[in-house]
Amino acid sequence: MAPARLWDTRAGVLIPFRTKKEEIVVYSKLSTATLKDFHDAIRRCLEEDDSTPQGEMKPYGVREYPDWKEQLDSIETELRSRSETFSPISITPPASSPKPIPVELVLYERIKAHLAYEDNLPEGSEKPYGVRKYHDWKQQADEYEQVLEDKRVTFTRIRW
Repeated sequence: MAPARLWDTRAGVLIPFRTKKEEIVVYSKLSTATLKDFHDAIRRCLEEDDSTPQGEMKPYGVREYPDWKEQLDSIETELRSRSETFSPISITPPASSPKPIPVELVLYERIKAHLAYEDNLPEGSEKPYGVRKYHDWKQQADEYEQVLEDKRVTFTRIRW
């Protein structure tokens, strides 16, 4: 069985995250109530992902990131070993589901949004992000552009 990840409980839901030490959750040591809470939290995250409009980034990426399936499989295996009743969750993407949005596109669009925000501030206002002032913004955008081109992703370039 693959090592399980620890969970972060931001926003009242469970989010798998990695630590540098790759600490392992020992599900057999958790109470049944806790396991069921974890299971229900995964269901809520999946429901929120599924209700996100097509083309927008999913808040949790339950179907996109393998950690979720690993966690779910571990939890359901432990619940079965305790003879607990629960409704299994299928996180297999439907055959017609769109490809996930590349993270580079999301980050590139954020740079573009920061730039647009600063360009629309009144003249003489302090620019909180310094997108045009600091060269590393453009350098990062150029790197994202290269990755997006390599992945053949359609995007609108930033006009510097």
